[in-house]
Amino acid sequence: MSAFRDGYIYRVCCPRAWDALTRGNHIPYSHDDSKDGYFHLSAPDQVLETAAIVCPEYQQLVAVGCPEEAPGKTLKWEESRNGEKFPHVYGDVRIVWFDHVVPLHKEGDAFVVSPNGIN
Repeated sequence: MSAFRDGYIYRVCCPRAWDALTRGNHIPYSHDDSKDGYFHLSAPDQVLETAAIVCPEYQQLVAVGCPEEAPGKTLKWEESRNGEKFPHVYGDVRIVWFDHVVPLHKEGDAFVVSPNGIN
């Protein structure tokens, strides 16, 4: 059974983003989000690869999940890496949309789901 839920979209968070997320109402845009003009998210089967590409310097991360319907019309599925479609949100991303956290840790060059929660 996967820790990632069907019908959900995920944001990979480094420790600084996770800290900001736990203290506010909106998830802050990253440098790439601001540059591209939308909030980058991943489908369940894209999270681990995204973590390895976006945050290779970290040993621990979290992926926070929200139901696909939460962003409403601001969610667009658009072609990105390797021709795959990724979820992008145009506008603010509210923390209340996210209802679960999947802790990740690095094994070699890849991220895997951490069985023991968030450290």
